[in-house]
Amino acid sequence: MQEKNHFENVVSTIEDYMTKQYELCKIGNDIISSDEYNANVFSDATNCTPKSDDNGATIIAAAGYDTTKDITSITGSMSNGKYTITAATPGTNFPNVTYNG
Repeated sequence: MQEKNHFENVVSTIEDYMTKQYELCKIGNDIISSDEYNANVFSDATNCTPKSDDNGATIIAAAGYDTTKDITSITGSMSNGKYTITAATPGTNFPNVTYNG
């Protein structure tokens, strides 16, 4: 059970990271430069659309997690300014853990 809680913390941290990146992106288009947020996590940084074409690998790595050991893939979306992960595949650090959003 403890592994599941740790994995859920990883997922939650990635959601928080992307929500903050989205907020910075929205501000950035008018006020700050793209150097102040990670534009790589967006497929369209002009509209702040989160990247979704690589199973989340870019987002996972940008949030500071290993895409082999911690979390291998995510499916997420932005809604009302909040990034939500609806599916996630645990890495080798979390054997026997499943996540369904």
